[in-house]
Amino acid sequence: MKYAFQNYTIDDIRFIRKTMSETVESNQKATEKTVDENSQEPSVDKIINDSRRQQLCGEFVAGSGIYEKFVFGDKNSVTIHASGLEFSTTYFILENIVFIKTDKGSLKLLIESPTLLIGNDTWTKGNSYYRENAPKKSCLPYALSSSEQTELAHQICQMAAIALQKKEKFKEAAEKYLQCCNSGDCVSCNQYGLLKDMLWNDQKNALRYYEKACSMGFKRACLEAALME
Repeated sequence: MKYAFQNYTIDDIRFIRKTMSETVESNQKATEKTVDENSQEPSVDKIINDSRRQQLCGEFVAGSGIYEKFVFGDKNSVTIHASGLEFSTTYFILENIVFIKTDKGSLKLLIESPTLLIGNDTWTKGNSYYRENAPKKSCLPYALSSSEQTELAHQICQMAAIALQKKEKFKEAAEKYLQCCNSGDCVSCNQYGLLKDMLWNDQKNALRYYEKACSMGFKRACLEAALME
């Protein structure tokens, strides 16, 4: 199997792998208090209902920090302003926590009131986001497409597996990651491979699931597979 990283040295790949692992670890810590192994895994319907009930609309601005402003728009859309750049993404709400999708995982904001959000993850911690002005028009009601609902279901599954892993219930975590992987989640396929590789030294199955995640488009899995060549 050919990988996009085949021209990198082993040292290059190990450095990239370490950097990506640190990013994943910070995002795992951000989810730890939201879902644990003793709580019922939230359903997609519950999250949609929570998001509709507490839907955000308008601009929320912080006085400092990397993430300067969040502009919540129609349905599940949000625009992030960070370090002079802006990009559009999606969000959902579980209980009173806003999860905003980024390339690093999820940003988390605590809903203190309809006009105040508090940073609750590695990247936004310590920041308060105040709604500057009432929106000029009401946002369209919160909604998800069928593909977005599938993606959300994958994220919920991952969160449950991460909670088990953080409690060092590795067998149960592996079973959960495998369940998520079999439902079509490439991130969980990679995580299952990592547990097989790092904890049980089962390199045959680890490579199988790295390659599966890589074929599904998860680049980090291609790195892991390349290290085993």
